[in-house]
Amino acid sequence: MSACAVVGLLAVAPLHVASATSVVDCRAMADDQRRLACYDAAVDQLIGAPEDTPAADAEPAPPPAPPAVAKDVSPLPERPSRRALQDAAFGAEQLPESRRPDVMPSTTLDQLDAIVTRVERKGGVVKVWLDNGQVWRQTDNYYFPVEDGDGLSVPVVIKPRIFGGYRLSPRDTKRFISVERLR
Repeated sequence: MSACAVVGLLAVAPLHVASATSVVDCRAMADDQRRLACYDAAVDQLIGAPEDTPAADAEPAPPPAPPAVAKDVSPLPERPSRRALQDAAFGAEQLPESRRPDVMPSTTLDQLDAIVTRVERKGGVVKVWLDNGQVWRQTDNYYFPVEDGDGLSVPVVIKPRIFGGYRLSPRDTKRFISVERLR
């Protein structure tokens, strides 16, 4: 029954103070099903409907659950920490413009501490993969004292060289190799 019909019935039917109050109470209900049942009961009371109508005191049946709708709720991307931005920017000047990070921090690192996860040797040149996703390649012919393979966990330090470029050394040795950043 629409609100206009209820108002129309209230205007025509003899008003009782209790009935008018119950209609006002119905209007304050937030749940649509309960509000409709309340209006039905108030109108039945106003027009003198027989007592055997179920709308008067019966609790309305709960509405059926809405069908599940798959929503594309993608979480917001996490904002990288300042340290992550600094790590990404370390050595980025050696990358082509298209592969450089979009955001460059205002302060740079003196050195990069990372973990080697993979080492590959080809023709005397070493490629090193780090846990932060960076890839570095050896630019000199010195021996790099880390075994080849995947699944490594070797802590290393990469520092800028005095006259340009970078050097990579395992944390527990004084040996280093000159490197350039590939990725």
